[in-house]
Amino acid sequence: MRLLLTALGLVVGIAAHADEDNDVLYQVSTIDALLSGIYDSVATVGRVTEHGDFGLGTFAALDGELILLDGIVYRAAVDGTVNVMRPSTGTPFMAVTRFEPDQVLDVPTALDYAAFQQWLEDQLPSRNIFYAVQVDGGFASVAYRSV
Repeated sequence: MRLLLTALGLVVGIAAHADEDNDVLYQVSTIDALLSGIYDSVATVGRVTEHGDFGLGTFAALDGELILLDGIVYRAAVDGTVNVMRPSTGTPFMAVTRFEPDQVLDVPTALDYAAFQQWLEDQLPSRNIFYAVQVDGGFASVAYRSV
């Protein structure tokens, strides 16, 4: 996803304390399985969302990008459409967590995507653990890719 981050008042929430019971990353399958061509469903998105309300993944046969936000599963398709998906929809890969920010940061204004990435990395205490990052703001446009 490539974004031009120019919104005033952009806020980033970061969640990542592995020592707390509620900060768990729940993952179905592995990225290596996808890279090996295993695209068949191994779970339903309804079953996986029992473990979190925020995350990413894909659908059976790599039919779009899976976005889980506030407990709602969206499919971003190659044609640019974004649709809400049913809980019975299959997934070969999905990673979710319960998003409760441990930190809320004000992002400097007028950053392009590369500058935002660097700024965000500078805020993280370690590069050796997983983080859930949610960016809230106003955007003129959002570009994404889909398989």
